[in-house]
Amino acid sequence: MADDHMFPKIMKKVDKRGIPTVSIILLAVFTIITCQFDFATLVMATTPIQLSLYLMLIACVVKVRRRYPIEERKKMGLTVMPGGKIGLLVLGACVFFICMFAIYANGADYFITGFTVLFVGLVAYILCKWIYKGRALEDPEIYPLNPKTKLGLGDLIDIGVYIFLTGAIALVGSIFLYFYEGSYGVTYYLQEYQTGLFSDFYGMLNICKWMGLLLIAVGIVIIFVGKRQKALAYQD
Repeated sequence: MADDHMFPKIMKKVDKRGIPTVSIILLAVFTIITCQFDFATLVMATTPIQLSLYLMLIACVVKVRRRYPIEERKKMGLTVMPGGKIGLLVLGACVFFICMFAIYANGADYFITGFTVLFVGLVAYILCKWIYKGRALEDPEIYPLNPKTKLGLGDLIDIGVYIFLTGAIALVGSIFLYFYEGSYGVTYYLQEYQTGLFSDFYGMLNICKWMGLLLIAVGIVIIFVGKRQKALAYQD
């Protein structure tokens, strides 16, 4: 991230052996701090992040296949997925359904905690782009910034898609969790947490439902605004 101007320059500092000492020290400090939390909390916060990465990998594979035909991939030494388009569809569908089930099957408390962390990551990305400017510092013509948002020209669209998909997942989650945990959810969460948000099963489902609808609407608006601003920027 520091190499792409999305983090402080000191994070890419290396010693004479090429080891990023500052990054390793900060990572160690972060690990020591997070070790103070119980294991369940760490799993609740990190599992949706890891599963979301796997979901994004599906999109990455599709994009790479379109950008680089089979012959070019072979020349580059890249692995060619067996089965062609059918193989891609089958393997991609397996990864998608396994990840989606795992996101929901951990329970409403894990679901809400994980997606809260995901939104913290989105806010962090926006702040880092505002502060460090990203790759626009290297080549502002290839990576231009939107003068109004101070983000990349395509960032607003990507953020809108991210928010829209998050809202859709939350909305589907409220339905899935109602049937998946409905028979024991009220009693289980009340006994497990006793007080607070996580003790109210239907309260969590309502948050997922209404926040999902809100995020879908906000995502659509941001996508529309992003496309409009991108078109205006290219006209200029």
